Amino acid sequence: MSHSPVTRADGEVVGIARCDFAIWREIPDNRLQPTMRATQVIMHSMASPGTTPEDLIRYWSQPGTPLESHFIVGRDGRAWQLVDTGRSADANYRANRRPDGTGAISIETEDNIGGPDTLPWTAAQIDTLVRLALWAARVHGIPRRRCPSPSSPGIGFHTMWGAPSEWTPVSKTCPGTIRIRQFNQTVLPAIVAGAAGGGLSVADANSLERHLDVIQEKIERTFNQVNIKTGDLANRVETVESKVERTFNQVNSTTDALSGRVDDVAAQVAQLQADMVLVKEALGIP
Repeated sequence: MSHSPVTRADGEVVGIARCDFAIWREIPDNRLQPTMRATQVIMHSMASPGTTPEDLIRYWSQPGTPLESHFIVGRDGRAWQLVDTGRSADANYRANRRPDGTGAISIETEDNIGGPDTLPWTAAQIDTLVRLALWAARVHGIPRRRCPSPSSPGIGFHTMWGAPSEWTPVSKTCPGTIRIRQFNQTVLPAIVAGAAGGGLSVADANSLERHLDVIQEKIERTFNQVNIKTGDLANRVETVESKVERTFNQVNSTTDALSGRVDDVAAQVAQLQADMVLVKEALGIP
């Protein structure tokens, strides 16, 4: 988590927070929105079939876009943060920033393959939603409870107080019928319990699996490179052995030739010695 101190309109210096496990993708409104004191977390659905989190980030990055959220959670559990949670985001109507300076952290969730009324959150999304709420509780002191009223601190979903309501000016079911049931039965109880699942989270497990795949690819490339270098070395050894063998054969041939010449010289010396004996006898030399 990183902080950049800013001064609110009332003169109080506050820290702007960024989530340490979310991908930081700042949009222009992050520098334009007023600061706030986060007291709530409100969960949404993108409700835009065919749109990915990256598509929505690009759309919200355009100048003059009328609304935005602090976070987006993909179906694979990845979280993107677009606005510091010390600034307001325009996704919660009157809960964006109240006159007393309090406001809600908004979390969009991907639903690009169907309608949020019938498409449930994935296990990875649920895990990340719980983690984000626990992070907000730790960093901003937001209580791990269901919001008891539209302005009271806690955790909620977009249409929890109806639609229209203080959290939305239009009729909708956000985050969707089936996802509201998941909020009540799974997400909120996990937040209240202060647990983001047992052991390694789904999102972290997916991330770890991707890292392991990368490591395995590197090992395979290294192994192939070693095999190639080993093959080159074997070829070089064979070349050296061939040269040594040729040299040895040449030495043997040369040695045989020298041996033959030595035998010839020895025979010539023996013949000279015999001839000297005959000469001495002819001359009467003892």
